[in-house]
Amino acid sequence: VSQSRYDGLNSDQMRVSLHTQAGEQGILKVRMGRMQAGKTVYDQFEVFGRLDQGKIDLKMAVHDQKDRYQLNLNTASENNKEDLITNFATSQIRVFNQPWVVDKQAQVTYKKGKKWDINQFMLADKDHYIEVKGVLSKSLKDTLHVEFANVTPEILSPFFPEKTFDSLLFNATADFDVAAALGDRVFIVVS
Repeated sequence: VSQSRYDGLNSDQMRVSLHTQAGEQGILKVRMGRMQAGKTVYDQFEVFGRLDQGKIDLKMAVHDQKDRYQLNLNTASENNKEDLITNFATSQIRVFNQPWVVDKQAQVTYKKGKKWDINQFMLADKDHYIEVKGVLSKSLKDTLHVEFANVTPEILSPFFPEKTFDSLLFNATADFDVAAALGDRVFIVVS
């Protein structure tokens, strides 16, 4: 497709291919030469997925044209009758040329009944980190723990419209739990 538009998303030279073979094997490829979402222009947006007998491998590459951030994410998932278990393989994230790492032990599991288990999900660079663990559901019995340190306008600015943080100066650190994160949320301050 030479040009496509969908709900504020514009892309040039989009290529999508889906191949299936006998059994449960399938391959999905999405590649866009240039994509714009709002005012952010991406010069690379690619997704490659492979499904084979309940196993799903997904690779995603995103780079914004202003070179503020780049994402190369590789996941390996396994689907059984009850759960979809996703592990994060080698992943590279850069924000303003600073490398961020996703903990290789990170695992996200979608459970039947609209429940998400998040284990050891940590995203960090040399000065900042975001850690998420626990359970996302509608139940007040399930809590999601979120902890982050040294979050500043600089690391957030690539992901928001320009000038959002122009008059703000902060260095945020927090540690809190959220109960019933997918329902009527209750925030519990830990420290």
